[in-house]
Amino acid sequence: MIDHIVSYEIASLPIYVILIVATISRRLTKGRSNKLLLAIIIFSLVAATCDFLNYVVIWSYPLEQWKVTWVFLWNYGYFIFRYSLTMLYIYFFYSVSHTWFKIKALWKKLLIALPCIIILIMYTANLWLGNLYSVNAETGYHRGSGIVITAALGSVYLISMMIHGRAMSSFFQSAFILNQVWDTE
Repeated sequence: MIDHIVSYEIASLPIYVILIVATISRRLTKGRSNKLLLAIIIFSLVAATCDFLNYVVIWSYPLEQWKVTWVFLWNYGYFIFRYSLTMLYIYFFYSVSHTWFKIKALWKKLLIALPCIIILIMYTANLWLGNLYSVNAETGYHRGSGIVITAALGSVYLISMMIHGRAMSSFFQSAFILNQVWDTE
């Protein structure tokens, strides 16, 4: 199973590079939605790279101390960029659906970023506590019980987007009906 995951990671890296080159070469870097899309692609590339490098280093047993350090750092990179991606997706959704005005206030943007900020604080505290994951030469990589909290905080984004998506579907449906009623052509 892990071989298939690594194969997907390897295949995703050139795809992300192609997407970045295409986005920049087509000059799709202006406007909030395009900038957010480019950030999503770059964050995805960094997360996939960190995950792939983590697999490369952890496969080479025995784990010496320098390998333990690299696995620890690659995991940090992966988790930080992975959880930041969810926040970027939500910002992108608001931008693409032309509802950015609903989160224009700074406190609303910070409210959306709050689960991600809490997760980043938890990963910073993991340096001393080791409750999210730990890596050592004897047992390798080991997830702690705190990883469940990060998953729960990530699911806050899922639930909020389901609610927002449902509200927006009724908004767009009523806008479509009004457009059809008032269409003068």
